[in-house]
Formats: sequence, structure tokens, C-alpha cells
Amino acid sequence: MIVMIATGVALVLAGTVFMVYDHYTLKTSMVGDLETLSSIIGSNCTAAISFNNAADASEVLTALKAEEHIIAAVIYGDKELVLAHYVRDDHLDNFKAPPIDKPGFKFTDYALSMYHTISLDTDRLGTIYLQSDLQQLDARLYQIGIAVCLIIICCFLIVFGIVSRLQRLISVPILKLAGAAKVISDEKNYSVRVDHSSQDELVV
Repeated sequence: MIVMIATGVALVLAGTVFMVYDHYTLKTSMVGDLETLSSIIGSNCTAAISFNNAADASEVLTALKAEEHIIAAVIYGDKELVLAHYVRDDHLDNFKAPPIDKPGFKFTDYALSMYHTISLDTDRLGTIYLQSDLQQLDARLYQIGIAVCLIIICCFLIVFGIVSRLQRLISVPILKLAGAAKVISDEKNYSVRVDHSSQDELVV
């Protein structure tokens, strides 16, 4: 029981550490991907922002339809006014362009948001805002959780088999010896013997 409890605790801790590390790694990867996407869109929008061309900016954002995890995108032009925006179909009714914030990213309970400065050479032209859902994060966490649970169960069963075998080889003979010693001590019966089942046991 002691061995099984210690093994179970160790397996659970190892699984938890693995899940936390994988979760952190995936979040870092998501931030990097969103940063890359915002840079690409920003580069393609420089002309549209420079000439305050909302139609061209909107056309650039239509490419985001191919990105299934992007919820919304907003391009802010001169005087921080909204030049163009894109909203995924399932969020058309409840999305409102947020006010401009400083460049960076932020995780909430349901999305990853990022502000990225659009520049031409050294001149700041505007800002792009991207919002991505966390479906891939939730799906990965579920998959890793299932995998870790299966690994823990398999390892636990293997350890149980090994410990059970060791118990028969080590613990049972020792318990027989202890029982025989008690009988000798209590009853003063020095004729008590323990079955000799292998070549590595002591016989009283």
C-alpha cells in the first residue's frame, strides 16, 4: 500500500507538471503565431492606411476568413479611428471594436487579444487589433489530460503487478518467519518449521 500510494502521487505530480508545461508552451506558440499574423496584415495595410482607403483595408482583412480561430480584427488608422474591421460570423451580433491599447497581448477566459503597431519605415501609421479564440488551447488540454490519465493508469497497473510479485517473493516469506518466531516465543515450541520454498530464504 505504501509503495502504491507513493507511486500514485509521483505519477500524478509528473502528469500535472507535464500538462502545465504543455499548456504554457502552447500559449507561447499561440502568441507567436498571432504576432506573425498581425505583422503580415499590418505590412499589407500600409498603403490603405496611408491613403485612408477603407475598402482596401477591408479587402486585406477578408483573408482572415481562412483563419478559423480568429474572432475579430480591427485596423485603426489616422487619429485612432476605425478604418476597417472583420468579425467572424458567430460573433457578428456581440462584437464591438475596443479602444486602442498599447502594443502587446492579453489572455482572457475566452480569447487571446493582441494590439500591434503598423509602421512604415520609422513612421507609425496605425494599429491592428486581433482577437483569437482558445479552442485549440482547450482541445489540446483535453487531449493531453486524457493521454496523461491513460499513462498514469497503465503505469499504476504495471507497478501494481510488480509490487504484487515482489510481495509474494519477499513479504510473504518474511511474514511466515515472523509468525513462526511468535509461535516459538509464545508456546516455547522449538519444533516449528517454515516451509522452504526457495534457495534464498532463511528457515527457523
